[in-house]
Amino acid sequence: MTGAKEACRILKAAGWKLMAISGGFTIMTERLQKELDLDYVFSNELIFKDGKLDGVTINVDSDKAKSAKIKIQEWNQTKDDIVVAVDGANDLALFDICGLGIAFRAQDKVKDVANVILEEKDLSKILDIINKHYNLALETPTIA
Repeated sequence: MTGAKEACRILKAAGWKLMAISGGFTIMTERLQKELDLDYVFSNELIFKDGKLDGVTINVDSDKAKSAKIKIQEWNQTKDDIVVAVDGANDLALFDICGLGIAFRAQDKVKDVANVILEEKDLSKILDIINKHYNLALETPTIA
């Protein structure tokens, strides 16, 4: 995703903790964790036995907020400290646990309840939203 590496690098440099919660599988989220230097990823697992798919462990159900709350408490963060960027209706419960909810190229149902809507396909634009909401001056990438 355009801007994801830059946004994560800048947020990490400023001391932010980064988490991804996906209804997808660890085979993808673990790669994402390495590429973006995420502190935590939570997703479902494919189980292989003798080199063949043998099952699935469902760790993330329709209430992704339940999964996020564990780490948020462990990191001792308050609701106001939490920013979520979501696209689908299955992510709506995350808005209940955050101070800033961003609809990122999202379904209309998500846009209806988000604090901010971001249509541009560039995740680094989230930095401008965070700067404005929290009155910060995080670095923002410039187009060369």
